[in-house]
Amino acid sequence: MKTYFTMQCLVMLMLVFVVTNVGLAQEKAATYQQVFTQGQQHRKNKQHKQALASYQEAKELAKTPTQTSQAYIYIGHSYRSLRQWAKANEVFNQILKNDKFPHGHQIQARYHLAVGQRTLKQLDEAKANIAQLLAMEKVSPIWQGYAYLLDSEIASQTKDYKYAIQAARKGLALEKINVHQRASLQLTLAHALRASKQYDEAIKAYQKMLEMKKTRPNVQIAGLHHLGVSYMNNKQLDEAIDVFRRQLETFPKQGPSMTSWAKYRLALCLLQQKKTDEAKELFEQVVKMPKANKHVKPAAQKQLDKLNK
Repeated sequence: MKTYFTMQCLVMLMLVFVVTNVGLAQEKAATYQQVFTQGQQHRKNKQHKQALASYQEAKELAKTPTQTSQAYIYIGHSYRSLRQWAKANEVFNQILKNDKFPHGHQIQARYHLAVGQRTLKQLDEAKANIAQLLAMEKVSPIWQGYAYLLDSEIASQTKDYKYAIQAARKGLALEKINVHQRASLQLTLAHALRASKQYDEAIKAYQKMLEMKKTRPNVQIAGLHHLGVSYMNNKQLDEAIDVFRRQLETFPKQGPSMTSWAKYRLALCLLQQKKTDEAKELFEQVVKMPKANKHVKPAAQKQLDKLNK
């Protein structure tokens, strides 16, 4: 009987030990998610230093390659938000060096590395990473769209407008991309067409972008403004004037930089049509704007000086 009770006690102790250890393991697993979620909340509140600390802690608590690479991705994002681009690139490179990390995270890391390299003006490296991303297997249309957009923007930056146009059109040919990607690709295509002096085609491209629904206000403002610039370049002053007026009326809170550009270019068009008084009034408004674009204000002052002679 005594032996029986002793065995029963041992079994009970073993069960308590097992349950306790399982509980501790679950608690540790929950702790990773808890700390990672804390990082997400900091990121949402734009508390990037705190977010970075949380993601770094989450990385140490990670139990799987997926958790580790997820933490790395957001460590990289935090460094980017803090404008520490070189450190962000180091993190994304760490992801690419580990074959155990999920394929989806490898795709994201490749893209974000290219973005960082572009910011640091490492354009050849950025283009190489974009090419590698597009050559990877099972890349979703969304990430292909981002890659073609970045590829087109870099090509325009290096004044390779022919390639920029091709890359943007490849992105636009994708069916399953979201409306924001499509609008950005269309805008980038239009910019490249205008930069290469294909003004009629640029005007059509800007108009097509502006017809898209649910696009972001900053994209609409850029499209509308550069449509006006394309009309100016194409010597269609009446159309340019209409567009700049429309920009100023539709987006009264667009910010001082774009407002000053729109008023300045509208004034230039009016000046060419000999509407001197109206042009002069707009130049004066630009000069008096406290936060006008730093390039526009002296240009407006120069025009006023000529008119006042």
